Amino acid sequence: MFVPSVTGAFILMRKVEFDALRFDEKFNVCGEDIALNLSYREKFDREILYVSSATALHIENATRKKTGETRTPREDLERILTYSKRLHNGRPLTEVRRPRVRIITEKPGWIMHRMADEISKHMGAQNVRINEDWPDAEINYYINYGYFNAKPKTGTTVANFTHYDPDHLADKFIQTAHEVDHCVAISEATADILRSFDVPDSKITMIVTGADTHFRPMLTVGLVGRTYPGGRKGEDIVQALLEDPDITEKVRIVATKEGWNVPVWNLESADFYRAVNYLLVPSRLEGGPVPFMEALACGTMSIAPEIGVIPQFPHVSYPVGDVTALKKVLIELADQHVLQRHFLSSRMRGLNWSGWAIEHEKLFRELLWRQSLT
Repeated sequence: MFVPSVTGAFILMRKVEFDALRFDEKFNVCGEDIALNLSYREKFDREILYVSSATALHIENATRKKTGETRTPREDLERILTYSKRLHNGRPLTEVRRPRVRIITEKPGWIMHRMADEISKHMGAQNVRINEDWPDAEINYYINYGYFNAKPKTGTTVANFTHYDPDHLADKFIQTAHEVDHCVAISEATADILRSFDVPDSKITMIVTGADTHFRPMLTVGLVGRTYPGGRKGEDIVQALLEDPDITEKVRIVATKEGWNVPVWNLESADFYRAVNYLLVPSRLEGGPVPFMEALACGTMSIAPEIGVIPQFPHVSYPVGDVTALKKVLIELADQHVLQRHFLSSRMRGLNWSGWAIEHEKLFRELLWRQSLT
């Protein structure tokens, strides 16, 4: 994301730019990195990009150990504030300026409008207008190419390309790709199609939409059967699990029937057993239980106490009625579950709506920078 400043522990800057600025050495302990960032934005009229995936080894507090300072000295704080109060072109130096973007797309409720809305949420409604006229827009973005008719008189024109259908809007696809200033391909396959129509690489950027952040590995455990008065089925145990944020962050509990205060999955019994990762048996007393046997027949392990027939068969055990022990078992299983699926889920790192919006902001900034050079 673009921010007013980043820590001096790890900054990448062109040498010629650093030589034109240098650190303000009047700070006693800290603050010169903030001053450097703000001076950079002031002198070069550029923004600061924070890259969360970049890593480095930093020896922390080395300066403070030398000076014996545990807090930021008042004079350093005042100097930081002096920098932060500066104005640049009439705007606060700490204000991250974003491009003015006009997006033309379909109506609300459809996926392409969602694409536009996510860019608006990230860049701020004051910087993005969807399906509105905006002569002052610096970027005119068409999601997708089918909404493009003619280039506006002002601003850079960008179109989004999803897929190419030879039987539908094929000519429109090719014509738009050549007329707009830049093409956003939703996949490498689409980028290759654009290249096949002689669209140069310099005019193509691939931005994948990805998935919402709530699409991630979670351990799913299922409850089968009714609840009973008296607590024999462990209703209170389930409630304790639902009230624990450490559990709800990693474990999803579902049931076949109402009464457990969890989502109900209306599936045939066998399909339910096959759909969950584990069957959860919270009971304190059972003769069977039958669901335990049914789940095992479907190849699904149960998390269960040593009651009834359970000790005779494979299961993940916890002491009868011991919520603390059950929580520990669930968290361990949830962590193992995530690790087992890491190879696949890690491929989606950064490929979510936030990443989609950030990649567009980076592209819009680059296009405006290219335009400033001409």
